[in-house]
Amino acid sequence: MSNTIHKSLEENIKHLKEAFHNTDDLSVRKLKFGLNKSLKVNLIYLKGMVNKDSIQENIIAPLLGLTKDITIRNTIIDDVEENVIRTAEVNVKNNFEDLTDSIIKGNAVILLKDLIVELLLRLHK
Repeated sequence: MSNTIHKSLEENIKHLKEAFHNTDDLSVRKLKFGLNKSLKVNLIYLKGMVNKDSIQENIIAPLLGLTKDITIRNTIIDDVEENVIRTAEVNVKNNFEDLTDSIIKGNAVILLKDLIVELLLRLHK
């Protein structure tokens, strides 16, 4: 497996599932947000390692409640990181080794469609 994050969301998910040996403990939740629900993300974490209430309150609800449309692709990461996600710490990573290490440590990860960056969200139990 390459250590490089792919531009394809589906390819990244496939590689993550393979890295975690297709365990059922790896949760991959697909979400659509924005004005016309045109932006796609996948929320990824290990079940039992994160606080589900915190994920719902600080990630899922803000994303699904986002009513403005984000049209400039270069600002999607910044906009989500600065204005949508409600966690104390958000880190941007760009390789699979850092990504898988963070998931193992109990962080939640957001992969955005067609972008090479993901956000790591600290939501440990």
